[in-house]
Amino acid sequence: MGDLVEEAGRLLREAGIDTFRLESAWLVEHVTGRSRAAQLARPESGVPDEAVLALRALAARRAGREPLQYVLGAAVFRGRTFTVSPAVLIPRPETETLVEVALEGLGDRRRVLDVGTGSGCIAVTIALERPDCEVSACDLSDAALDVARTNADRMGARVRFFGSDALSSGFALEAGGPYDLVVSNPPYIPHPDAPGLQPEVVGHEPHLALFSGSDPLRFHRALARAAVDGLVSPGGCLVCELHDGTGPEAARDWKAAGLAGIRVLPDVSGRERFVCGRVPLKE
Repeated sequence: MGDLVEEAGRLLREAGIDTFRLESAWLVEHVTGRSRAAQLARPESGVPDEAVLALRALAARRAGREPLQYVLGAAVFRGRTFTVSPAVLIPRPETETLVEVALEGLGDRRRVLDVGTGSGCIAVTIALERPDCEVSACDLSDAALDVARTNADRMGARVRFFGSDALSSGFALEAGGPYDLVVSNPPYIPHPDAPGLQPEVVGHEPHLALFSGSDPLRFHRALARAAVDGLVSPGGCLVCELHDGTGPEAARDWKAAGLAGIRVLPDVSGRERFVCGRVPLKE
């Protein structure tokens, strides 16, 4: 087994992957079921031929800079393991903070919509942590919705999924609002930023979920308009993840759209990455 770990690690190292030792151990664990501790304790253990072949195939994919989460078919989000595929974005740690902000904004209200659900990590997490809520989730991609449904079914989360385009003029009506909370991690990376992204991201994650054209706030503006047009109930909350550095402009746009109580909040590293606002109560 030790030779197998070394072989996989060498391939990843030559591909320029800094965490090659750790990742090779994870790949070996994935195909053999033997933990990293077991690998270290008994490096002389044999490995079946089919496991050797499987490991070499997975290591070759990772050496091609396919994200490890796609290679393994899973990603951890807020302590839960979600199925992922190239049809969906890989859940990020900062989006866990988005869920915390959303739950705080929801309060004791119950009707929730996750826009651009992808893997379903946001909707499923809210449904599991707030089982009293009525949670819906939408996406433009049918393939992403299939992944999200798989995750919800496997974890026993009650979520209603449907296809919809958040940029369409009739989205507020089509989505079946009003909702007490609308939460979204929308596409927000401007296309000119693509050359600076890691090859794992730009070469493998779905561009439909990553890029917003030339405007990083394109979806945020559309969601703000939809919120005040009936997508969000009076007193309800809209919460979105942001491209770094766009917080002040997002706040101005949301205020101009008619939202109130707008806050721009930091992620764990102190970068302003989330914006939240409320639809004013009717007088």
